[in-house]
Amino acid sequence: MFAQTNRIIPINLKDTNYIDLELYVHDTTTKDNWKISYAVKDDSTRYKDIYIKCAKGKSKYYYRNADVLLLRRDFIPQYRSENNRYIFFEMICATECNALLIFDKKNLNFTPYLSVIDYSNLYNQIVFMPASTKPFDKLTVKTINLNSNQTKIVSFKNICSSLPKELSITKVNFDSDSIKIMAKLIDAKDKSHTKEIEEELTITFKK
Repeated sequence: MFAQTNRIIPINLKDTNYIDLELYVHDTTTKDNWKISYAVKDDSTRYKDIYIKCAKGKSKYYYRNADVLLLRRDFIPQYRSENNRYIFFEMICATECNALLIFDKKNLNFTPYLSVIDYSNLYNQIVFMPASTKPFDKLTVKTINLNSNQTKIVSFKNICSSLPKELSITKVNFDSDSIKIMAKLIDAKDKSHTKEIEEELTITFKK
């Protein structure tokens, strides 16, 4: 066996242990000249973990995605878009659960967000689910405005019977200082828990 260097190295896509990986890892240079590439570490994790590198000029920043190569390929973050401040990667976090990985160009760090319902790369806002799996409970969502670093957790008045709960949400509209979320829920006033009702919530952020 060859000695391991413990260095982060490019992925050898000809290695049969990485079968079909080439369909999911695409090195990219963004319009803002950030170079995005995928790598592994030359140690015992090389067939388990993947590293995402964002580099510009002489600077480079890594995100380690532990054990992702042991899962379905859709769990690997893939570049989707960028704006002046952020680079956005999309992936899944479960069978019916989406996630985001965001690289902050200013603070030079990566932040993952799980159970994402929707997001806006125009207004840098995210809507996602806090941890909760109880049926026939209030639908609670968490929102964040990255521009102003404001986070809000709000609950609908009516009852959510769906699992996962995000399936109750029918539409999300983003604006510069607000998010409007619509959901189809069970009317809380209906004792039989059978009558559906449309409910709308508006979250406003301070300017």
